[in-house]
Amino acid sequence: MSLTELILAIMIFGLIIMSMMGIYHSSEDIVTESSIYFDALVRGEESLEKYSQELVRNYYTNIATTTSLGFFTETVNTQEIGNFTKRLKVKYSWFFNKHEHVLENQRLVTNYEEAIGSGDCQLSAAESWQSPGIYSGLDLGYGNQATAIASLGKVIYLTANNIDPRNIKADPSDLFIIDAKNSSNLELLSKIDSGPGLSAIALTSHFAYLGNTSINAQLQIADISNGSKPKIIANYKIPGNYNDQTTISSSIFFHRGSIYLGTAKSQIEELHIIDVSIPDAPKEVGKWENDAAINRIYSFSHFLFLATPKAEELALIDIATSTAPRLVSNFDAPGGSGNGKSLSRDRNTLFLGRTVGKDELYILSLSNIPQLTLLSTIMVGDSINDLLAVPDRLFVLTNHSFMVFDTVDPKHLKKVFSHLLGAKGTGISCSGKNIYLSLSAQNGLLIIQPN
Repeated sequence: MSLTELILAIMIFGLIIMSMMGIYHSSEDIVTESSIYFDALVRGEESLEKYSQELVRNYYTNIATTTSLGFFTETVNTQEIGNFTKRLKVKYSWFFNKHEHVLENQRLVTNYEEAIGSGDCQLSAAESWQSPGIYSGLDLGYGNQATAIASLGKVIYLTANNIDPRNIKADPSDLFIIDAKNSSNLELLSKIDSGPGLSAIALTSHFAYLGNTSINAQLQIADISNGSKPKIIANYKIPGNYNDQTTISSSIFFHRGSIYLGTAKSQIEELHIIDVSIPDAPKEVGKWENDAAINRIYSFSHFLFLATPKAEELALIDIATSTAPRLVSNFDAPGGSGNGKSLSRDRNTLFLGRTVGKDELYILSLSNIPQLTLLSTIMVGDSINDLLAVPDRLFVLTNHSFMVFDTVDPKHLKKVFSHLLGAKGTGISCSGKNIYLSLSAQNGLLIIQPN
């Protein structure tokens, strides 16, 4: 072997040795990095479970933390994607070999307890309102006018009142259950006569809670598990000393096993908290004097919002102790003296509608509740009888129109659709991708389907 060949062989041998040493160190780094990654994965899953349980215990906890855990940095935050669902994110980051590494785990946490009774609306900002489908409803019978509406699984529950009850042709029915699977061919499943008439409705999967216009049973509970054969299982008279026709239901809301029932201005308190955990044995557990009618009720966390005709159109009530509700703040809508009429919420934004005046729609932030912060106002030129908020959209029902607003920026709402009604709007509901409207008319149902 020549000297040149010997030198070349030594060089090749050296390269092989160096390559093997590099592979060894690379393998060692891979093992170390894999171990760190696995440690971060385990820690992240444990934290995800811990914070998930914390949200289950107190859904309205604001979790936003960054913690140094030796080699790792843990960052935790939540994002509201709906009124009853949050996305929980747990991120672990670390540096290895002069590079930052990140591992993020996510989980959706749903507030099932409060979601009960909220319906099954699936509308959002994704739908187009360029040319929606519009379908008319069923004939409710002579003299009947729809007063409120609720829906679940494309079954519509429509309440009514008769404007000419003494007429021999009057239809005494005031609760109509309608199969709306085919919007152009509705099927009346059943109808019942609950008494003098109905003004409000709240719904869960098996029960309809009905606000009656009688002083003998302001709350009625119907078993609707069989839509073809609903039956009234409870007639509940609000306790108290009254003898006129003012203590009648004007609004109703279901929340955590309780019915919150509002009445017209009455000889007794106007807000009544009724335990319906045993549906056929309702029991009043709390009450509150509003000194005015309660036109609409909405519950959020342990607070109750009341829309009223008082100078302060919106009252915020703490119901953490249901036996002792207390006023914690209120909101006086600037500009005019309209009555608080309707309420709805999209995450941390509350929408208040009132009767016709300078401005009828008020958008408020709930970020610092119980403090209410006014974000913006809109003049619609008509009384707002009902509202329905979904992520980034607001549906507005007035005496004469149905409107859709883009609410991506709550400070600058944009109208994206408007439809003139043939009768006064009285209620909005939503199931799946369908909007259902109740109208003060004998043909008191309108179905609107976006594209």
